[in-house]
Amino acid sequence: MAQPTENLRIAPEDGFLPHFTEAFVSYYDDHWSYIYAVADLLTDNFKQVLVSAGKATAESEFACFGDPSARDTLRALVKKLEQAGIEKPILHLLQEATGRRTPGAFAATVDSILGPSVFARWLTLVDGGNFTAANQLTHNSQ
Repeated sequence: MAQPTENLRIAPEDGFLPHFTEAFVSYYDDHWSYIYAVADLLTDNFKQVLVSAGKATAESEFACFGDPSARDTLRALVKKLEQAGIEKPILHLLQEATGRRTPGAFAATVDSILGPSVFARWLTLVDGGNFTAANQLTHNSQ
């Protein structure tokens, strides 16, 4: 696992996972589906930036460690935070995973916007592979 750094160099075949700090991974150690979803969401967003810039194609291969449904469920949660007025919540995830924010900061943001313990319930659903219920929880929360 990485130490916090100023600039990240992302290799498409590795994605963001190698840049996650030990503190982040330790904090979520029992929730690898979430760790992988964060890595996959960040990597997928990076790919989309490269595709838009003409530096990659939609067919380009990029790292994917977890279930794409977990990534998409996390994307829906991030979108909900954005709709609630949180500026660039994906950046909050990146900063937490790479050591620029305290582990658990994103969860605290979710709970402050969507209600107490929403993140813990969401995480339990994602861990269990119940992505439909996790998306419903996100949709129905405040």
